[in-house]
Amino acid sequence: MDRNTYFDQKVFIARSGEALNKVDGVQGFDANWSVPSTPVAINGYGFMEDAIEGTLEGSVTIDKIVTSQQNIFSPLFDATLSGTLAYGSSGLFDRNFIFSNAYISSYTSACTVNEVATENVSINCYGGIMGSGNTGLCASEGDTVFVAQAGNISLSISNPNDAADRIDLTDAIQSYNIEATINRRVIEAGIGSNFIQPISNFLIEYPIPLKTSVDLLVTQYESPLLMDLVCGPEEKNISIILRDCSQAVDIRSFNIGKSKLASYSTSSAIGDNLSVSLEFIKQITGIADLTTIIQ
Repeated sequence: MDRNTYFDQKVFIARSGEALNKVDGVQGFDANWSVPSTPVAINGYGFMEDAIEGTLEGSVTIDKIVTSQQNIFSPLFDATLSGTLAYGSSGLFDRNFIFSNAYISSYTSACTVNEVATENVSINCYGGIMGSGNTGLCASEGDTVFVAQAGNISLSISNPNDAADRIDLTDAIQSYNIEATINRRVIEAGIGSNFIQPISNFLIEYPIPLKTSVDLLVTQYESPLLMDLVCGPEEKNISIILRDCSQAVDIRSFNIGKSKLASYSTSSAIGDNLSVSLEFIKQITGIADLTTIIQ
């Protein structure tokens, strides 16, 4: 019996209508869809049929390692997407699970010192194609893949209103986590047209919260006073840069301006270093801003 293992699979994605690009470093691909049906019963007759109520929707999740030559998701936050999982035993890649009329609904990137940096995107697919078929588009695979083993993470926290109020840390960062969730509301055309495809009218629910969490060993950072934050929230420019093991190549950077400190916790125990966990939140009012933040 033929089986499709990980080396018999490739994932491609792009803006709708453009040539698909191979996603490098994929660790997992999950897809699902369901038909929102409701049983209809009529007085005197009982059950009659199942009626579809709701939006025809599917979802795709892609987990990948950050690769040094590919920042594939950043340009796609404000785009309508198409993509495919190409598979087939013995490396034939002659079958496809395809999705279209899709939009990124969440993005997460995380890294811990001495581990591989990762990215995760969740994608909502509104009707259109969701299943096996032919993409009809030329897929570009690219050439060389370099896995991003983060040998160094640098963090800068600065005051946008005071250039002297700045700390730069390179040897104290233990981990980071960046997360954005994009909620879209489907605007239906009206009664009698619920299932006209493709669905293209959406309302993005602003603001989009961009959460940045960092864990670091305490060297220079000092906690602000809580009451000061209540009366005057502390805004900071945050820059996180991943470099390769030689520290000569920037793998990925996140530049988040005017992000507010939302939570602080510190921990100390015998035999452990004093550490601190910080969470910043920036409320984004334009989805294109995510493209400039993630480089």
